[in-house]
Amino acid sequence: MNFNNWLDYLVKKKKGNILFFLFSITIAIIGYFSQIRWVKKYCLNELSNSACMHINIRLYGIPILIFILCIFLFFLLKYRAYIKKLLSSISFLSIQFFNSFKNNFIKTFNYIDNMSDKRNFYISFLIITVISFLVFNAKFSFRILDPSNVNWMNSGDLIQNYLGWYTYQTSQLTFPLGVHYTMNFPMGTSVGYTDSLPLFAFIFKYIIPSGYQYFGFWLIICNFLQAWMSLLIIRVFNRNLLLTIISSLFIYLFPVFLHRYLHMNLECHWLILISLYLYIAKLNLNFKLKLFSFILIISAWIHPYISFLLTIFYSFFLFQEFINSNLKIKNTLKHFIITISSVFLSFFIIGYFHIDGTADYAYGSFSANILSFFNPTSEEFSNILKVIPINTSKYESFNYLGFGLIILFSSLLITNKFSFYFLKSKKNIGFLLSILVAILISLSPHISFGEKKLFSLPLTNDIYNILSIFRSNGRFLWPVTYLLAILSLYSFLKLDFSKIKKLFILSLLLIIQIYDINYLIKNSYSFDSKPNYDHELYSVLNSFLNAKRNIIIGYPTGSEKNYHTIEYLCAQKRCQTNVGYLARNDLKAETKFSEIIYKELEKSQLKENYIYYFDKIYSKTFESSLNSAENFCKETQFYHVCVKKVN
Repeated sequence: MNFNNWLDYLVKKKKGNILFFLFSITIAIIGYFSQIRWVKKYCLNELSNSACMHINIRLYGIPILIFILCIFLFFLLKYRAYIKKLLSSISFLSIQFFNSFKNNFIKTFNYIDNMSDKRNFYISFLIITVISFLVFNAKFSFRILDPSNVNWMNSGDLIQNYLGWYTYQTSQLTFPLGVHYTMNFPMGTSVGYTDSLPLFAFIFKYIIPSGYQYFGFWLIICNFLQAWMSLLIIRVFNRNLLLTIISSLFIYLFPVFLHRYLHMNLECHWLILISLYLYIAKLNLNFKLKLFSFILIISAWIHPYISFLLTIFYSFFLFQEFINSNLKIKNTLKHFIITISSVFLSFFIIGYFHIDGTADYAYGSFSANILSFFNPTSEEFSNILKVIPINTSKYESFNYLGFGLIILFSSLLITNKFSFYFLKSKKNIGFLLSILVAILISLSPHISFGEKKLFSLPLTNDIYNILSIFRSNGRFLWPVTYLLAILSLYSFLKLDFSKIKKLFILSLLLIIQIYDINYLIKNSYSFDSKPNYDHELYSVLNSFLNAKRNIIIGYPTGSEKNYHTIEYLCAQKRCQTNVGYLARNDLKAETKFSEIIYKELEKSQLKENYIYYFDKIYSKTFESSLNSAENFCKETQFYHVCVKKVN
């Protein structure tokens, strides 16, 4: 008896039905006893396993499920001939549907491919705008566009940015325009040193109500410009609508861009994309020079790191045009001097030169790594690749391409199809040099491969100190990462096979890319929690404030752990404080003032216009101030607050 005859006997004959039924019961009983053994092993002593909380489901549910599956199998075997015919019909209809869909898709694709370039551009511009609109809502939410909504800036650098703006907004206008004395008393500080976006701070200082924010507006501008510049760059070497959209999404949804949401000033990656675009696009030279100068000057009003990065690319662009005899030496120097002078003038007006803004950490503390392109640095940032251990800062070393782009880049490299078209031409010598300099700065002074330090660059003390101004030098690898992605897309789109195949492959890689970096696209901010201000300290300090006593002095000076409470109070009450969280400060002046405050508290020589507060760990050190009859002191849970009595 062959196999089919056995099946017919089991499902058609009465005796066979009984045998199949007994078989099903036997399998279910075996399943039941296997669950009893499991329960005895894991659940007798305590509910150590979460499944033990539902023992009855395991004991009875699983055997019943096995029995139901056996009965389902019985009916499948009984009516297998009918099922086979049904599947054959479905398969035939599916093939017809697929062929119809394929033909219609090819017709539509060819129609789109033959559209006029102008119409193509407008449609692609509209599509990428809609996509970026949706991505912005997914990542940030439109709620941050409400200027009165400040709760989303409730911790870390976000609250530093907001309070830096709030204290500047409520301070008196001085010159340089970005300097104010609400924080960091008596030296004062710049709105640039709180990363509060000086460009918008000047624009909105007297426009929006006190305490409102403009950062949500800034983020959506960066979001749109990132998308639009991605589109323009891809259109330099491809004009097919669908291929352009898919390719530009790789650049728009770039991990290093999505990763920077906590440093809002540094979301302006569109400035980097513009500088790359000016190198690779065929545009009028005069227009390129004007636009390059404009974005460099604008960058000074956004973030000095971006300015320094663009200065490298701008300088070598001028050098390139001079070497190619497109600019004379006189015009080259003229453009350079005017632009760089404008940048430094902007820095002066913002107030970056108001104090000796030395770095808190040495150069190279936040450098990149040779493996940065392939290292997500955090398990959250990639759903596919594991973190590669490195000996440099994980945060600033982040220059991850994304797994979809890694597949594309690696495939092109292995098959020898990766093109260095934009860099290998002698006419683009400036572009090549700017990339090499950016790589060198980002990796130095200690060139590392993973956890292994390969070698160190021999830097003199003077060069080392100058470079220490830009201690987060890993950021200088950003344009290189973008260029690597752009060249990968360029190389792929120039391959000699059909556009439909290219579209299919790129779409598949984009799905992989989005899956891989999904965490970076998802919502990033908490809207429900408010800043954790010390309300008790706020209340006590506020009770001592008056017209004459309006300077709050914390010991030690500088960035105290409760700086946000003090800044918030001084922004509201127009008082001054030596406390503040700043990107840079004059460390010598800060230390000197701290020593003065120490002596005043130690010897009980309090000033009448100061309100002193210090942590309770200094209770014995400043005992004379606490016990002096000339002073009046209150205490909170963590602090002592003292003032000199006024006669």
